[in-house]
Amino acid sequence: MNKINLCLMFLLLSASYDIQGHNDTAPFDNQHTQNNSLNDSRHYYCTAADGDYFTMLMNLIGSIHKNDFDNLGTIAIFDLGLPPEARAHLCTIEKVIVCDVERKNPHILQYFRTNPDQLIKRGWFTWKPVVIKQALDMFPHILYLDAGTTVLQPLTDLFKHIRQHGSFFLNTGVPIEPRITKPVFEKVIAHMSPAEQDLCSDENTTSIDGGVQGLSHAVYDDYVLPMYNLASDLTVFMDDGSARIGFGEGRHDQTLASIFVNVLGYRMFHHGWNVLTIDGKRSPIHIHWSCRQINTFTSLFRSRNNIDIAHYETFIRYKK
Repeated sequence: MNKINLCLMFLLLSASYDIQGHNDTAPFDNQHTQNNSLNDSRHYYCTAADGDYFTMLMNLIGSIHKNDFDNLGTIAIFDLGLPPEARAHLCTIEKVIVCDVERKNPHILQYFRTNPDQLIKRGWFTWKPVVIKQALDMFPHILYLDAGTTVLQPLTDLFKHIRQHGSFFLNTGVPIEPRITKPVFEKVIAHMSPAEQDLCSDENTTSIDGGVQGLSHAVYDDYVLPMYNLASDLTVFMDDGSARIGFGEGRHDQTLASIFVNVLGYRMFHHGWNVLTIDGKRSPIHIHWSCRQINTFTSLFRSRNNIDIAHYETFIRYKK
């Protein structure tokens, strides 16, 4: 199954779902937008948060302002349930816009229990492909970062890579097969070719880190739009306990996104040292999730709570 047929398959699947909150704006010229991405060197960030993640969000904003402000175009923050005062505060920050999440399904911001330890998260993460699509409808390229991320260096080369190569994904090294639920298999994988089904069940086929995704319009039709359309159907995102390793391991959007990335053959990088190719030249970059691995050359830290959050908040610049 080639990329075009894969995309059509997902679009046909999603056509049977109720699409709510459809964006009625005129469709853009995707080729024109791809060309604009090569010409526009500004850095466009996308993230999302509710009140529980506001402190980490402020850390992320401060780290971008401290280390990447001169290159910054916009930070698009999608409101997953921010208190009114928090949203109003964000609107006073330079180069920040706050956006509503399109109601692609009626439960997109509803809390659900996502593991046996009573962890609750919104919408089975159906909001993530929706906000990514919304952001790419505004900008020629984006770096989506979960709120629990810290920017430690200017990301000039990373954004150049996104513009020149179309995407940037990180590999977690975790196999996806044990995390595939029955609805994902029946509604997604079963419609693929035998070779693609074998790829999804291979123990060496691993997951992306859904919290760091660099995307341009080069991957809009094959990756961004099909994921967005599937967000109408909660059942392919929810953890119903049918994954081989049990309830709490379904991984929601991350499993679906990993299926796309692997089947479409997109390159995945690793946590640690990587080498990007920029303008035909090699450029090293270091990204990691462990505070023990962070060094003076690290560009991105998947920090979550493992950082002095108050430090970066002091670098936030406010509108005058």
